[in-house]
Amino acid sequence: MKAKKVKQEKISTIKNRLKKLVDFVVRTRDEGKCQKGGMPYCLKANKHGTVILHASHIFPVGLFPWMRYNPDNIKLLCYYHHFRWWHVSIVEAALWVSLYLPRERFGGLLDESKFPRQMNREELYNIEANLLMEVDNIKESNILN
Repeated sequence: MKAKKVKQEKISTIKNRLKKLVDFVVRTRDEGKCQKGGMPYCLKANKHGTVILHASHIFPVGLFPWMRYNPDNIKLLCYYHHFRWWHVSIVEAALWVSLYLPRERFGGLLDESKFPRQMNREELYNIEANLLMEVDNIKESNILN
């Protein structure tokens, strides 16, 4: 009798879950606000009355794909600050992020950027486990407050 093959979960399915988890962590941490902030257009709402915020990566995922799901590598920006400032005024943005981020967070990102790793199924599951713990911590701290 042949052994039944165990069907592996698609990597794209895991990545979709990771995207939702990291989005929740970042939006909660950044309190749903543009982190550059301070301008009227940061609060500009769409036709449905929703302020659109972008999860913007500090280290670009094209060059650093292993940092895609690290919440420390993501900050919330409004449309204007994401596309007309972050991607245009690169030197100013780099200076801002080095001042905006706590030293430990920035140093951790610099360290992580130097050690590429494969985004295989096992690594994605490890990232998911860490994000789920962060989500649980956020939910627990919200209950306590």
